[in-house]
Amino acid sequence: MLKKFTVKNYKNFKDEISLDFSKIGEYSFNAGSLSMRLIYGRNATGKTNFGRALLDIKILLYGMFRNDENSVLINADSQKDTAKFIYEFLFGSDEVIYKYSRFANTELCDEEL
Repeated sequence: MLKKFTVKNYKNFKDEISLDFSKIGEYSFNAGSLSMRLIYGRNATGKTNFGRALLDIKILLYGMFRNDENSVLINADSQKDTAKFIYEFLFGSDEVIYKYSRFANTELCDEEL
């Protein structure tokens, strides 16, 4: 189960932003009683881009390509040339952290497990 997701330098997220799925208030994280998260906010604040960043691992693992409208990956205001993704998973009592950076949609810069 995905415990936490972090992205940096992706589209409109120049600075690091995280969503910690283990901080769910009164609900029990380990029992899996929380089946969804709701992200809300004003228009043009990055909700869709955050969702696309969260699903980027699917593109990486399955070799899928983005369509042209989503082809820009790196934040336009950044001096860095990669976007960074961190996925923290919980499998029973084992925590697995998978990190990678991309130069562009099809170019993987580095990865770490």
